[in-house]
Amino acid sequence: MILNPYAIVIDAYVTLVGKQPSSASYADHKAYINTNGQAAYLSALEGLFASVSNASLGSTMLTNLGLTNVFTQAQAETYLASAAGGRVKAVLDLASLLSNYSGTDAGVLAAKATYNATTAAA
Repeated sequence: MILNPYAIVIDAYVTLVGKQPSSASYADHKAYINTNGQAAYLSALEGLFASVSNASLGSTMLTNLGLTNVFTQAQAETYLASAAGGRVKAVLDLASLLSNYSGTDAGVLAAKATYNATTAAA
């Protein structure tokens, strides 16, 4: 199991890009965190996604987290709009909530299983 601060790299890739990072990308992102810190890493990710609309980022978030049958596109966009300036962090926070979900909703449990398997494989 990878411990912070590097788990954020895998979470960011799986959640925002929809795939596992390559070894080279993972190493580059780890080096960035080592040099600049985790807060700067999150800030850099915010900058990368600054021009992405709430609609597009919301769709990506729902798809990559497997939550398209749990939340509507409108709910995703509202969630992101409420996190203006910290949308990437909001997406990663949602991924963390999903990963640690302990409820009984079948759709969320299925998404959790898939997400956790993907991040564990990375």
